[in-house]
Amino acid sequence: LTALNGFLLALSWYAEQGITYTIQSSSDLTSWSTLPAVFSGSDTNETLTLESQPSPVFLRLRSNPNGDTNENGLPDTWEMQSFGYLDIDPQADPDQDGFSTFVEWVNGTDPLDYYNGQKVRMVLSSGRDWFVPAGGRSAQCVSLTVMNQSGRPLRGAPVRIRLQSGASGLLQLGDPLHAVENELIAYTDNLGRIHPAGHEIQFADTSGQPGEEVLIIEAGDASSEIRVHLVPDAGGGPPRQVRRSFLEDGSTRVTWKGPPGSAQAFRVEELMPSGTWSRILHLVSTEIPEPDPLTGVYAHTRTAP
Repeated sequence: LTALNGFLLALSWYAEQGITYTIQSSSDLTSWSTLPAVFSGSDTNETLTLESQPSPVFLRLRSNPNGDTNENGLPDTWEMQSFGYLDIDPQADPDQDGFSTFVEWVNGTDPLDYYNGQKVRMVLSSGRDWFVPAGGRSAQCVSLTVMNQSGRPLRGAPVRIRLQSGASGLLQLGDPLHAVENELIAYTDNLGRIHPAGHEIQFADTSGQPGEEVLIIEAGDASSEIRVHLVPDAGGGPPRQVRRSFLEDGSTRVTWKGPPGSAQAFRVEELMPSGTWSRILHLVSTEIPEPDPLTGVYAHTRTAP
């Protein structure tokens, strides 16, 4: 162990072929921490340079012919590759997939990936289009189910919910507006659900300006999106029960419910298989019809070209 200057030390040793080495440091010879480095000997001299602060500092070299200097049952190189540090608890389950770290090593799976590369299905039940008053909160909460390819619900599966823009706008129902976050991680219940009754994840707008935002939801290799339309608060809420039908003469009929309030326009779009949105109907305020006085249903028929 050589002092290079007042701040650096150089630890050098002869590393034998086939022997694995790791280094621990301490300031009191009682509590030791393992440095994030693993050396595989090849009958050459090895050198590690490190800071000597705080002072005093003590170092000790650990070696093992089986690649496991801390003798926890896990190869040191695998611990470093998987976690970036050593002395992992082999019985822990950091990704909560039901398999211990030791079993993950035996199986050759990722101890930090709940899904372990398996294909995932996600069914979104809270709608793909939300209309939210600018400066307000969504009436809906995120609701979905995560399953494997055979349809079995995945319990305790992590689901990442984030805003495409990177802005903050996610919160739990009842949280104050200043508590919004740009990303949340939720875990599915026993039925594989992120359900409003248990999670209550809403979107909240802090800009106060009309526009659009996208919620991106990811579970393993599955992903889905919710488009959030920020609209002026007209007090009557967005249209409901929007339906499209095709008449015998080839014309298209769109019906909906809900007070138009001071709506400046009414637009209906369809999500195409290509992932793009195609406009079906667009009405300015003067074109919005009066509702049926008995049913409250608005209807607009567009004749075939």
